[in-house]
Amino acid sequence: MQPGHYCIFWTYLVKPDQVDAFIRYYGNDGEWAKLFRRQPSYLGTNLYRSQDEPDRFLTVDTWETENAFEEFKSIHWDDYQAMDDVCDDFTREETKLGQGDIPTSVRLG
Repeated sequence: MQPGHYCIFWTYLVKPDQVDAFIRYYGNDGEWAKLFRRQPSYLGTNLYRSQDEPDRFLTVDTWETENAFEEFKSIHWDDYQAMDDVCDDFTREETKLGQGDIPTSVRLG
């Protein structure tokens, strides 16, 4: 996650027998990342796995701007939707936690 960029956060509850496939698609260098790389403004994906619930994952997709992500979707919508359809079989639950610009600096306290 890079400061000053647009991030999209998703959490997933993965079917136990689909964890390997899920990681292959959603991993930092997975199939989704390969699709997103078609757009130069895509900056990367991070996949996190819960230590308490090994079937629960979090992804963070990072783009230069929200407009860059929207442009990607408009250009590659058919491929995006086709991959999303394939990945539906991997999960029991999928929740978009949020999206937005990450500030370049955060002051705590």
